[in-house]
Amino acid sequence: AFILFDEDGNGSLGKDDLKNAMQLIGIPEEYLERCVDNLLAEVDDDNEGTVSMSEFVHFFTSDLSDDPILLAIQNAFSQITDNLEEEFQKRAEGMLVGSDLWMIDPRENLSAHWDIYVAVLLILTIFTMPLSMAFLDIQQTLKPLDLLADVTFLLDI
Repeated sequence: AFILFDEDGNGSLGKDDLKNAMQLIGIPEEYLERCVDNLLAEVDDDNEGTVSMSEFVHFFTSDLSDDPILLAIQNAFSQITDNLEEEFQKRAEGMLVGSDLWMIDPRENLSAHWDIYVAVLLILTIFTMPLSMAFLDIQQTLKPLDLLADVTFLLDI
């Protein structure tokens, strides 16, 4: 969420960044200045007029039950953070090819090994097929390789 709110990418949230974030969470225009000032007064520990990442994280982990405005801001930011996390989880789950026992997750090393294995078998099949068709004795020798290739290709489908 911090990176989303840090529009200029300088690693801290200035007044403009905070105003935009407040608008994003639905704070009415007439309360923006007061909310930003309250937030900076509470969160900006080094009095630079900006909120650093560590101050931002501290804001979310601190108990603000004594200040209803800051508590409302904290809850609204938490809701956005939860929504971002939910969206990230949906996208991460959407990257999976399938949840079936026979499906391979493309992000795992097994996927690369499997692809190399299938490619090698395909190349061997291409080179050995003319030999096995031309010579009967080679055809009998290559029969186990052909069966292995057939089973592998069926599994790959």
